[in-house]
Amino acid sequence: MTTPVLVTEGSILYYVSLNLPESLKTPVLLLHALHGEINRIPVTCSDPGVARIKLEWWREELHRMRNQQAARHPLTQASQSFANIRPIDTRTLEVIIDETEQRIMPPDLRTRDDWRAFIDAGPALPWHSTAALLDTGQAATRDCVSNLIRAASWTECLQDFGLQARRGQCYFPDESLRDFGLQKNDVLAEPGSDKVAALLRNEYGQLVQQLEHNDHSLPRQDRRSQLPFLVLGRLSLALCREILRMPRPDPTCRTALTPLRRSWITWRTRLTNR
Repeated sequence: MTTPVLVTEGSILYYVSLNLPESLKTPVLLLHALHGEINRIPVTCSDPGVARIKLEWWREELHRMRNQQAARHPLTQASQSFANIRPIDTRTLEVIIDETEQRIMPPDLRTRDDWRAFIDAGPALPWHSTAALLDTGQAATRDCVSNLIRAASWTECLQDFGLQARRGQCYFPDESLRDFGLQKNDVLAEPGSDKVAALLRNEYGQLVQQLEHNDHSLPRQDRRSQLPFLVLGRLSLALCREILRMPRPDPTCRTALTPLRRSWITWRTRLTNR
């Protein structure tokens, strides 16, 4: 069996994984890879019926994993081969499939609580599962890490804002849109408008404040054990700051830090939290 590539060198996940304990690295990367494979189904399938058929295939694959039958996908085959180290939580995979099916159609996010539930069960889910493996048991640490994960995941979602709008998707809750005199149809029709630019700038500004606050609030005694999430938060923070230096956020393209800068931020974070 050919071992699948689990992480792209230079990606945020790559730098976070450098700080994971060796015993957790492969299971965590497998979980993120499986999440990415399943989560992209609604994006790559324009026909909702085809997307549901593909998700049903993954449900069958999950059933095979639970019954210790031979897996068919390279990622689930790899999961079975590493089961003696730390098995992939099949309940987490079931949640990933269920939540992905919910996103075949555009989500109806009316309140900020709806938005928070969408982020936690969607893009942030593999990160939350990773955090559970590193849990120190301290409530303050769990809260800070959860907030760092949520902010970093939302930063990544905002990077795909223009692509989502072209597909008729808007992940802003109605409450946030109303603060800027917008409705979802306004965002979908004119994602490059001045009002939408002001909305995006406000979101990135709030993310900077949240990421800084939760970084500083992480208890000192737990900073070393939670180093992967400090790296995640600081990489996201640097990206948000970079976008805010622009005259206005450009929803038509992604902004990315260079690999050299990501490497520098990772090294500096490790050095200051040894």
